[in-house]
Amino acid sequence: MKVLIFAAVAVFCAQSVLALDPHEHNKVVCYWNSTAFERQGPGKFQLDDVRPALSLCTHLVYGFAGINAETFEVVPLSPSLDTGAGYSYYKLTTQLKKAFPDLKIYLSIGGNADPPEDTHKYLLLVSIVSGTDVVRS
Repeated sequence: MKVLIFAAVAVFCAQSVLALDPHEHNKVVCYWNSTAFERQGPGKFQLDDVRPALSLCTHLVYGFAGINAETFEVVPLSPSLDTGAGYSYYKLTTQLKKAFPDLKIYLSIGGNADPPEDTHKYLLLVSIVSGTDVVRS
């Protein structure tokens, strides 16, 4: 059921046409909130639940990472889930390229796990001429 819901969302709701070249195929941008792993019941989504729908996706957006308020480096918001020994979803998500070589994977910055008292960092970041620390991280 989860896969069917995800596929329906991927095909009907998340389709985004970015026609930079009129001869290029349409894009289907899919989104996965990795913290859905922590939900209970039918809302619980793991990477394996997303995998069957990925044949419909041209792009996958992984949610979320944050930004360190002092260094502006990209940091995991759920370290045990994203980079920890238990799951390492960053690594597992990028390994999807083996099964789906044309899939483009993006990392979404922000999200509700980012501490609200630190939101000023995003305003500061966009006001800085060079965001090279973010790019390097």
